Amino acid sequence: MTRSVSEATHSLAPASAAEAEQLAERLRADLADTLDQLGDNLVPTRLASEAVAAVADRTPDWLKRYWAFAQSPTGLAIIGGVAALGLAGGVAGGAAKRRRRFRR
Repeated sequence: MTRSVSEATHSLAPASAAEAEQLAERLRADLADTLDQLGDNLVPTRLASEAVAAVADRTPDWLKRYWAFAQSPTGLAIIGGVAALGLAGGVAGGAAKRRRRFRR
């Protein structure tokens, strides 16, 4: 048995003014709770931390270990040394090319 929209609405309608006020207060309280929950869920810092956690969950273990090593003092020293050698090699290589060019 299906009921029409007007029948369903009529059956939900309060019988008295006092019941209508109680229903309205209950609905306002439910709406306020819902809005509070939405507000709590949409705080920018919470959204950002959830996004970071989601990325961290998908990051492979080897990359996490590499990143932890790269941030350690030993890792920073090694990375800095490699960068210095690369820079020195680039400068020296450029000087050698310039000397060869002028010999011709």
